[in-house]
Amino acid sequence: MNLDIGAGAKREDGFLATDIAGQPDVRCDARNLPFRDGTFEGVRAHHVLEHIERRDLVGVMNEAHRVLKFGGQIDIEMPVFPFWTAMADPTHITFLVPQTWDYFSNTAQYGDQMALYGIRPWKLLARKRLLDGQIMRVVMEKPEETL
Repeated sequence: MNLDIGAGAKREDGFLATDIAGQPDVRCDARNLPFRDGTFEGVRAHHVLEHIERRDLVGVMNEAHRVLKFGGQIDIEMPVFPFWTAMADPTHITFLVPQTWDYFSNTAQYGDQMALYGIRPWKLLARKRLLDGQIMRVVMEKPEETL
């Protein structure tokens, strides 16, 4: 089973839809997911992270990490700053850049900051620009050695 965080109105087989509004399968806040540790094979967060407060990004990522099985992957898609697709929507309150994901995955460079802020480590598998570079797709894995 896979989890879709911030699914909105979309439904896809194999995904449990969550959101804070509308009629998802489970209404919940991504900062406090009501699922056991290691429940899901995969997590999808498409066009949702830009709608959460920046101060909550670490908490949301840590919750996704917690509910994933070891070796499970998170698939993230979002508009990238400074493109208009990131800036024009008045509901976008967090602006992300490709390097944002280094703070979640590059323990060699950011390990001390990760520890200081409680960031759970991910393994970066893919970082790809879509739509003429305006959209970023990031795939990360919960590594086996994570506690």
